[in-house]
Amino acid sequence: MVHSREISEHPTITDGLWLLREGVKPAFGLSVVKEDRRDDTLNLQVATRPIRHRGDTLGGPVLDVQLTSPAEGIIGVNITHFAGQKKKGPEFELFPDGLTARVATQAVTMNGIATNSYYIDFLGKDGRLLTSAGPKSQAVVDIPYKFTIGSAANTSCMTTDRSSNPNPPPPPEYVRQFGGYIKNGQVISVWNRDGGYGVFINHPGEVEFEVGSEKASRVGTSVAGEQLQYYVIYGPTPLEVLEKYTLLTGRPGLPPSWTFGLWLSTSFLTNYDEKTVSGFPSSIWIASGWHNMNVNPYISQFASTFNEGVEGDYLIKRTNGDVWQWNLWQPGLAIVDVTNPAAREWYKNKLRTLLDLGVDAFKTDFGERIPHANVQYHDGSDPYRMHNAYAQIYNKLVFEVLKKDLVKMRHAYLLVLRRPEVKGDCESTWEAMAETLRGGLSLTLSGFGFTSHDIGGFEQLSCPVELWEEASKVLAKFLDAKHRLMPYLYAAAIEAHETGHPVQRATFLEFPNDRTSYFLDAQYFLGHSLLVIPVFAPDTEEIEFYVPTGRWTPLFGSTKVITGPAWARYYSCSGKPDLKRANYQLNKELEIRVYELADGETSELLSQLASAPKGATIQATRSGKDVKISVISGSLTGAWNAVLYAEGTTISSASGGQLKGNTINVSDGGKERYSSWLKLSEY
Repeated sequence: MVHSREISEHPTITDGLWLLREGVKPAFGLSVVKEDRRDDTLNLQVATRPIRHRGDTLGGPVLDVQLTSPAEGIIGVNITHFAGQKKKGPEFELFPDGLTARVATQAVTMNGIATNSYYIDFLGKDGRLLTSAGPKSQAVVDIPYKFTIGSAANTSCMTTDRSSNPNPPPPPEYVRQFGGYIKNGQVISVWNRDGGYGVFINHPGEVEFEVGSEKASRVGTSVAGEQLQYYVIYGPTPLEVLEKYTLLTGRPGLPPSWTFGLWLSTSFLTNYDEKTVSGFPSSIWIASGWHNMNVNPYISQFASTFNEGVEGDYLIKRTNGDVWQWNLWQPGLAIVDVTNPAAREWYKNKLRTLLDLGVDAFKTDFGERIPHANVQYHDGSDPYRMHNAYAQIYNKLVFEVLKKDLVKMRHAYLLVLRRPEVKGDCESTWEAMAETLRGGLSLTLSGFGFTSHDIGGFEQLSCPVELWEEASKVLAKFLDAKHRLMPYLYAAAIEAHETGHPVQRATFLEFPNDRTSYFLDAQYFLGHSLLVIPVFAPDTEEIEFYVPTGRWTPLFGSTKVITGPAWARYYSCSGKPDLKRANYQLNKELEIRVYELADGETSELLSQLASAPKGATIQATRSGKDVKISVISGSLTGAWNAVLYAEGTTISSASGGQLKGNTINVSDGGKERYSSWLKLSEY
């Protein structure tokens, strides 16, 4: 049954609707022959052939299906064929933050576990069908090795589950994918190279998804081997699904506030010396000096550390005991064996030496091209499972050295979503900019709280700072805007850390009932209230964007309100039509902005930076023509001002501060529960 040959074809087992591919032998779960309920677990023995009498139980596979509910709104399904295989690992802890982490409470239930025609229906709290593992959905499949899955295939046994694909389907996500994030009709392999509900597949090796491709009414999931485990996660909204998903896998860490400045870096190919770099304006630096360093787990045989690695058995080996090496990226390149505790400590000590030299943070580069064929690990881990899992162990190793939430990486698997991520190399083209955004949205839909990218691209054109004065001015403008937005951005970062809601969000995360928003991959929300419309075209072209329901005010230039839902066009090279949602406040240290606050509504903003032991909660309330702006908890330091944006009105009077235009200046805002009152008049 076991084969070591590598095959690149996908695991579709059918030939049209009625036939199977040549040599494929599926054993589908057909009926429950035994049921065992223990505490919070339901175990089912599911026969894969019709059971007419006792003699029919003497042959054929029986699926061991275990159903659990580890947390409200989450149901786990574990399908096992042969249970006697040695578990080589790696395995990772679920619920790493515990079950006490903040999460919305919405239940998901199952019914329809029938004895004659085996199926499982997953229902939301309102009784709505989310998805169903219908008859002939779950199976163990014996397949010829020429059809085994992907580059990681080493067995002809495949465990699969083909659940229903609701209409309209939710847009599933599969970690970082640079195409559109609607994957219907596609075959997706989750395998590191250079999902009202969600589904988490708990498997560190290669996972193959058939998203309405083999059958339009089904989403299929397959793994090589004897076991498939997955969790169905109920929202009912996409943001609530992400809350539960990150409860299961781990919430993002909270980066230090200083990391939100500009990261100015160079490639090792760039001919910049320290004199050149120190000549840039000081305002574009995070702070003076060198702060971030690129590291990776690859070691050339010409490096001074190579012999140390060989002598200490710190490097991945071939099955014959030799050090695994190849010539890509570096001559005679070897890779640190992160399953070896001694190797991990050795690598950590090398990083600590860099910290002693003044490095503050690391970007963990590479780590995705990890060998899986004919190699062995120190702890005996399965190389095929380690291929994806390597990224998690490697990043955790570096994170433990820093002891702060700042490891910036370009490779990922499961618990790695607890760290910020950079989307890797891209071209300096409009198309590549759009591709980069799709990659970011794909990541944040998969549970990542933070993501970043190269501003000027990596290939083809030189750095814009070197060539274009106009680009430098545009960059300076948006850096200034970013600095002014810092209290808002850091509040969004705190939200990501506490709830799993990403800072960069696909539009449908904020407007899940707007079906148009599910297809918008050229715009995004930054936090809850800022709708960002990037410019992906030359200044000779208009850009088209979509505004959801509400009243939206441009952040730059015109203050003309756009009322949605509507499509709009914009023409500009020097700016983006970023829009603020109505009832939204922006606090810039001493400036609070209130946009389009409706009569009878209240909006709140938390302003807190990492260095502050206690933040301030600012509240704006409108009753008729009266607007009250209050610091309802905590305090602001010294003077501050509030700016009111309300189309068709002016401020006729104010108390608690000095009025100038539509701005009230407060000289002493340090007192808790301090309030200012504004009186509006229409014009």
